[in-house]
Order: sequence, then C-alpha cells, then structure tokens
Amino acid sequence: MGISASALVVSGAAALVYQSVWARMLHRVFGVGDQAIATVLGAFFLGMALGSFFGGRLSRRITSPGRAYALLELFIGGWALLTLLLLPRVHALYAFVGGGLDYAGLSLVRLALATCILLPPTIAMGATLPVLMRARPPEGTTWPSIATRLYLANTAGAILGAGTTGFVLLPRYGNTVALVVAAAMSVLAAVLVLAARLEPADAPRAAEVRPTRSPPFFLALAATTGMASLAGEVLWTRVLRIVVQGTTQAFASMLVAFLSGLVLGGFLAARALRSTKPATALFSAQLFAGVFTLVSIAAVPQLTRLVPLVVGQRNLIPHEPWSLLLVSFALLLPLATCLGASLPILFRMAEAGDPGSRTGGLLGANTLGGLVGSLAAGFVLVPLHPWGGVRNTLLGVACLHLVVALVVALRGEAMSLRARSLAFATAALALLSVFVVRPDLRLPFLLDAWHDVASTVLDGPRAYVDEPVYLREGRNTTVSVLRRGETLRLFNDGRPESGMDLEFPGFGREVALLGALPTTLAEKTETAMVIGLGGGHTVTTMLAGDFEKVYVVELEGAVVEAARTMHEERNRKAARETPFPLDDPRAELIVDDARARLKLLPAGALDAVVSQPSHPWLAGSSALYTR
Repeated sequence: MGISASALVVSGAAALVYQSVWARMLHRVFGVGDQAIATVLGAFFLGMALGSFFGGRLSRRITSPGRAYALLELFIGGWALLTLLLLPRVHALYAFVGGGLDYAGLSLVRLALATCILLPPTIAMGATLPVLMRARPPEGTTWPSIATRLYLANTAGAILGAGTTGFVLLPRYGNTVALVVAAAMSVLAAVLVLAARLEPADAPRAAEVRPTRSPPFFLALAATTGMASLAGEVLWTRVLRIVVQGTTQAFASMLVAFLSGLVLGGFLAARALRSTKPATALFSAQLFAGVFTLVSIAAVPQLTRLVPLVVGQRNLIPHEPWSLLLVSFALLLPLATCLGASLPILFRMAEAGDPGSRTGGLLGANTLGGLVGSLAAGFVLVPLHPWGGVRNTLLGVACLHLVVALVVALRGEAMSLRARSLAFATAALALLSVFVVRPDLRLPFLLDAWHDVASTVLDGPRAYVDEPVYLREGRNTTVSVLRRGETLRLFNDGRPESGMDLEFPGFGREVALLGALPTTLAEKTETAMVIGLGGGHTVTTMLAGDFEKVYVVELEGAVVEAARTMHEERNRKAARETPFPLDDPRAELIVDDARARLKLLPAGALDAVVSQPSHPWLAGSSALYTR
C-alpha cells in the first residue's frame, strides 16, 4: 500500500491545482460574485460526492483495481488538457445563451455550463479512493486502517497542491502551466499504481460479515460532520480575510493550515483508536471541535493584537508568506485537528462491510454534507439579517458539533452506562455554555483595528467604543461606514473603499474626473456602465453629464445601503437635499458581477465603461483587468 499512498499524495496535489485553476478560469466567464463562485464550487464538490458514491458501488465489480485507478487518473489529466481548449470558448457560449435572461435564468445557465465542464473529471476524482480500496490489503491490516492511510495521503497531497498553486504556480506561471503540471502529476499517479500491480481483494463470505448498525446512521454522521467542518472553514476564511486581507496567498495560507489540521487529526485518531473505542473517540473529537470553535471566536480579537509583534513592524496586515501561514496556523490548526479526526473514526465504526462501498458511501456523504454546509453558511446564514452574521453562524456550527457529540453519547457502542452518562452530561454542559457565554468576535474592533495600531495592541477590543454609522455582513464582504472627524468612510472587510465629506460636494476631484473624462471623451453619450457603486460619486458625476442611461453594477448589495446611509447623513448634517444618484430615473442598479454582465452585452452597446478602482492585490480583482 506504500505505492498507492504515494500515488494518492500526487493525485491530491493535482486535484487542488485543478480546483484552483478551473475556478479561476471560470471566474473570468461567470465573474467572482457569490452565486458564480457557489456555482463553480457546487459543481466541483457535487462531482466528488457522486464519484465517491458510484465508485464505492462499482468497486466490487472491478477485477483490476490498479488498471481502473490508472484509467481514472489518465481521464482526469486528459480532461484537464482539454479544458485549455474548451474554457476559452465558454465565453462566447455564455454570452450567446445568457443574453436577455433574468438573474434566475443566468444562474441556471452558469450551473449548466459549470456542471458540463467540471462534473466528468470530478466524478473520476471522487471514485479514485473507493477504487483503490478494492485492492488486497497487506496481511494483518483492516480496511478502515487502509482507508485512513490513503485518505490522509490524499489530504497531505492536497496541502502540497494548495501551497504550490497559491505561492508558485499561479502567481509566477499562470493557468496554462499549472494545468499542464497537474495533468503530468495525474499521469505520474497512474504510472505509480500500475507499477505496483495491485491484486483485487477476495469478496467476503457472508459468515465473515459481522452485524453492524444501519448504514444510514453512519452516513448521517458523516454528512453532519462534513457539514459542520466545511461551514466552519468558510466562516473562518471570512474572519481571517479581515485580519490578513483576501489575497491569493492569504487564501492559500488558510487552506494549507486547514488541510494540515485535517491530516494531523486523522493521524492522531488512528493512533488513539489502538486503545480507545471508536464511539468514545468520535465523541471526544466533536466535543473538542465545538469547544475550540467557541475558544477561537474569543481569541480572534487577541490574535489581531499580536500581529504587529509577530511581523515586527507597525502593521496589522501580514503580507509575507511566513507571517500569513503563522497567523492561519495559530487560529485554524487546533480546530481543524479535531475536525480531521472524525472521518477516520467513522471508517472504524463502519468496519463491517465491503471496503469499497463503505469507503465510497462515507466519503460521498461527508463531501455532500460539506457542500451543503459551505453554501448554507456563506450564502444563506451569514447575510440573514439581523439573526445571521459570521459570529451567530459560528455559534450554530459549535452547537452542531456538540449535538453530534450528544447523539454519539446516547448511542455509543460498547460504552458503559456510567461513561455514557458522563459523556452526555459533558456535551450538554458545553452546549449550554454556548448560550451562556456567547463569545464575541468584536467585529467593529476587527474592522477598524488597523486605523490606530498602538491603541489596538495596547488597549485591545474592550477599549474600542466607536459605533459604526453602518455595519452589515453581506454575501461577499462585511460593509461598514465609520465616522472620521467631519468625514464618513466606507469599508469592505476593513479596507477603505470610499468616503464622503460632510461639506458639498462631498468627494475629491479625482473621483469627479473619473466620471467626467468619459463624458468629455466619449464619441456618443447615450449609454454607460459604472463598475462598482462605492460612495456613488462617479455615478453622480456621470449623471451630471449628457449620458441618457447609466448602468451601475455593484457586487455587494450592502454597499448600496451603505452609500445611501452616507448620503442621508450628509444631507442631515448639511441641512440640504442632495439626491441619491440611484434615485435618478436614468440610473439602473444591477447587483451582480460586472465582468459577467459585460459578457452578456452585444458589442458596441456601451459608449463608456468606468471602474471604481478595486484593490489590485485582492483575489478576484484580476478578472476585471484582462484584455
């Protein structure tokens, strides 16, 4: 099994490269809006889940697991090279099919195109581990231990792929080279397994299959733990994005830290299962996952205070790879370690049965649960105002972990009544503490911590008393409006985006020129588009010119509310009524990704396009600056 594990390390690294590159390429077709990203990730994880389910069912019919695995890897690598030809043509197809459709229709078109492109290779990826489980294990080993070893090898490869893609391949060489490298890695994985000449395992006789609990119970546990884990990953990524900013390297650091915790947790679980009952181990893992979630919520504001001491300069935003990794590991590693223990423990709990089908079923349920959790957390629960938000959703994730611990305590295999009662009482007490303690992220403090570094480090969140004029956690970013003397400043995830002086006209000449120059230089002044509303200044200037129609495309709906709040506050202070630009009948607001909208317009439909400058170092901004 050593060669199989090596092959899965290589395969896992290739899978992360594929995921990153395909998402990046499709973002340039669909845009980087919340629904576009959800579509790409949804198609990817749906394929992985289906591959795990079907791969497990079909594995019993496979007579040569090594050859079947090699064919899957060669198919994945070949499809990756084919996407270099397919994806550039999706632009034209998307514009042709999506032209004239409303938002719901566009969402269906995006889902259909992403599914057609991503489902075939991702189904093959999901099937690789269940297919390898059909191979004959070494003497004296059980399939749960083999499944755990291969799963950890695959995840370790994913760490390598995430780091290499985020720090080397994409920033230095681009999409094409990254895909070619990943395809070569898939071929290498196929060659390694073929060279091992794996023999198929003998089918178990009926008398050898011990009675076990109903598989739906294990599938439900796998789905629920996957849901809580991926929801937590999405939420903590959003929190850390405020601390370290949303650059490509920052995302890579967070992913490496999270995956490293999963590998460490799986390794520790395998060691613990030598002397601990599986039910006790799963109870402990979920209990500590819930507790660490609560502790991490309270620790984030203090972690922010430590950043200047770690980086050695008066700066709250770490940019060097080592500092990004250090901050990510400090917050994510303990929690991810607990999360990584659950799936290997479930392999052991579901030991009786066919290795391939049990592995595929548990992996598929875990992946599908993760898909539901990530989408629900990011696109439903966080924007749910006023009951949602990152903090409340994280508290819900902690409760979900603790509820799983309660269920395991009630149905714990081979646990004595005393042990079961003690476990249940401990989990119930931890669940009660969620509602009693209710740790706080101190979001206003986090968003404004960079403004006065000395006060942040010395005084901390308890000394922060400034109430935001506006604060809303949207689907894409957390939007706030803060008062700075006689000015109002608009921030996205704590980054300054716009502002307004309380005096007339409320904005500087550079913003006025951004809207005035197109009015002066355009050959015609009929229809224009402004990418990014910001504070509404550029739109105001363009409407003061001769344009008959101005489309305003804004990615985050909360920015529109924040801009209106700033205008109303200025009008109140200045005792004058300056109209909000979007109230002008010539202005039309579109809450969507601007790049996707530009693709849907026919050539020559716009006389001018103006972009409120986005921070160029942020992940996703590059999609706006392509030829």
